[in-house]
Amino acid sequence: MTIRAEALELFLGNLRSDDRVLVTGAGGWFGRTAIAMARESGLDLLATGSKDQQIEISGTSQDVQPQSLESISAFEPTVVIDTAFVTRERLAVLGHSAYVETNQKIINQSLDIAALPSVRKYIGFSSGATVHL
Repeated sequence: MTIRAEALELFLGNLRSDDRVLVTGAGGWFGRTAIAMARESGLDLLATGSKDQQIEISGTSQDVQPQSLESISAFEPTVVIDTAFVTRERLAVLGHSAYVETNQKIINQSLDIAALPSVRKYIGFSSGATVHL
């Protein structure tokens, strides 16, 4: 994975030496990129996703924990990079109602994470949690 030096500098310039970084949606493209950038900081990092798994990023293994508010609260993140959404490619499998319901649950959990007292910065986005009907 190649990250432009300017992007990495901007990212790292917004972190403090005592930050604890949470990346949700770790298995996706945005999540993997955020993890690669966060690793460069040397700060504590928690990666969460839809299931317990190991992913490879730039030749290095990364543990991904199932996302739960309890484990996230215990980690006490100060910086949250929230990329957890069910992408539109899953719409055909889930159907419209389940797709919307699942993403709404994820959004509600994201709001709970953003409201944690330890969080000082929250960035949330998705590559495809929308659908055109």
